[in-house]
Amino acid sequence: MVYQIVYLRRINLNKMNTLADIAPNQEVVIQDFANNSACIKRLLSLGLEPGSIVTCRYRSLFKGTICISVKNRMIAIDALEAKKISVTHQPQAI
Repeated sequence: MVYQIVYLRRINLNKMNTLADIAPNQEVVIQDFANNSACIKRLLSLGLEPGSIVTCRYRSLFKGTICISVKNRMIAIDALEAKKISVTHQPQAI
């Protein structure tokens, strides 16, 4: 007999994650950038600013590049840059 084990990653809605941790088609709100991030000016010019709602559209196969949607723009950023952006999950509308 062959048993298939499926592991599901559970998302803690109160925990602060990074942009690299979100799944495709998931909406989050940008909280802050890492203090020593050298690419802050470039990210701000692309429209990634604290308080912006970001949706992950696509991820590369080995999680190297992340395609996100912010303010009606599609932006591809590297996973190393995405790890420097802290986000929180957007509360669900009732």
